[in-house]
Amino acid sequence: MRRHVLAPMAGLVLLALLPGSAMALTPGDLDQQSNLVGHSLGSSADQAQTFTAGKTGALDDVELYFNGSGTITVTIQTTSGGLPTGTVLATTTATPGSSPAWLDFAFASPASVTSGVMYAIVFNTGVAAALWGTANTDPDNYAAGQALRDSGTWVASNSIGDFGFRTYVGTAAEGTPPSNVTAPPTATGAPGSSGEPASLVLLLAGFVAISGGALAALTARRRPIYRA
Repeated sequence: MRRHVLAPMAGLVLLALLPGSAMALTPGDLDQQSNLVGHSLGSSADQAQTFTAGKTGALDDVELYFNGSGTITVTIQTTSGGLPTGTVLATTTATPGSSPAWLDFAFASPASVTSGVMYAIVFNTGVAAALWGTANTDPDNYAAGQALRDSGTWVASNSIGDFGFRTYVGTAAEGTPPSNVTAPPTATGAPGSSGEPASLVLLLAGFVAISGGALAALTARRRPIYRA
């Protein structure tokens, strides 16, 4: 009976030896935020919120305080002189609800950000949606960035001081590898007899071990017991 238990365990051990890319990855942690959302803005012009990354890693998620309808596209861009450059590091979409709420924008291919460097969250509310934040007459809520609007050139928003936003950044050991960073070559090890990489061989071996153990256990349970 012990052999039947050990076989599935051996399969699980083999699966655990697979490269980290085959395992679940941890989402990023909250990095920068501006949570005051007493005023709203809707516009057909592009808007932006700049922020300064607090840590180096993969920015895989942004939350904005939205309401309305329609599909909203958000990009993360580099900045120069505190203004968006048009160079996109990550992009995604989401649809707000009718009531104001934090709307999640998750990046399938995160942006690589560096601590102390300013970036921009760029979006367009369209005429059917609104984004909330602080009025530009309020005391500065977020000193490491500001709300901007595109009027042919990027300038400070004429009504919002800072949009409500939250950024989430994973460290080097967390999050999905950034899309704009070239990953180092992955060592494949010795190929299997079919020429497949060693990681695939391990995966198949683990599956066979688990399946074989389960079949052996089932067979053992069905085997008749003869008594003298």
